[in-house]
Amino acid sequence: MNNGILLLVGNDGRSVITVGPRLRSFFSEYEIKMIARDLRERVKAGKSGPGLARATAAIAGIMAMGADERVTQPYDPPAAARAVVAVFFASMAVLPWAAAVLARSRRVFSGTVMGLLIGALMTLFAGILIGAAIAAALGLIGLTMDLLVSRNYRSSQGSHTKPAWWAGGNWA
Repeated sequence: MNNGILLLVGNDGRSVITVGPRLRSFFSEYEIKMIARDLRERVKAGKSGPGLARATAAIAGIMAMGADERVTQPYDPPAAARAVVAVFFASMAVLPWAAAVLARSRRVFSGTVMGLLIGALMTLFAGILIGAAIAAALGLIGLTMDLLVSRNYRSSQGSHTKPAWWAGGNWA
């Protein structure tokens, strides 16, 4: 059995649409939620007949297209989520550099440590394997920044000049 669609509608506007396992390839979660929301709004407005007709027509239309011909609604994240992601990825380059500049005369490679910490945080977002690869890559980026900044700082100390702007020298 389990190859049908169950559509339940209450007088209070609640609606449930359940799709059987054999038909799940035809419907995305988004489509089911949109059909249920539209039905719920129409029932609450006292238009249950047209609401049921519209829901049934939408379900039949999706099934008529077939699972392979459908184009599902793409996910568009909110602007705030995009900004958080942009800041996060920008910080992956800025934080190891800043750590390298702040500890340029130390033996400890703080840029490397910062890169590894950011990589470890990425593990939470991307999973163990991808996170480990990102941690290794960011650790190498931090190590490279440490070496460049430290080399520039040591050469400027030896020649009694100011370090380059990117190594913590004057910006102007």
